[in-house]
Amino acid sequence: MNTPELNKLVSIHSQAVAIGGFLDWLSEVKKIVLAERTPLGNLQPTSQSFYSLLAEHFDINLAQMEREKRALLEEFRAETSK
Repeated sequence: MNTPELNKLVSIHSQAVAIGGFLDWLSEVKKIVLAERTPLGNLQPTSQSFYSLLAEHFDINLAQMEREKRALLEEFRAETSK
């Protein structure tokens, strides 16, 4: 089965874990919040999760990745029910 998004995830896993750990540390230990500018120029906490930011950074389509995971699961279920 062709799973390009899952393949990307596997190839960048260690990098994503390291970056995610750092972002968690910033948030939980240092109490630093990622923010984005509003149209008026003010800062507000970002509504994006670290997970979605990492996916965007590594060019992983989360919706496609979820479809690939579901297809793999269905394939696995079909194989094990034979």
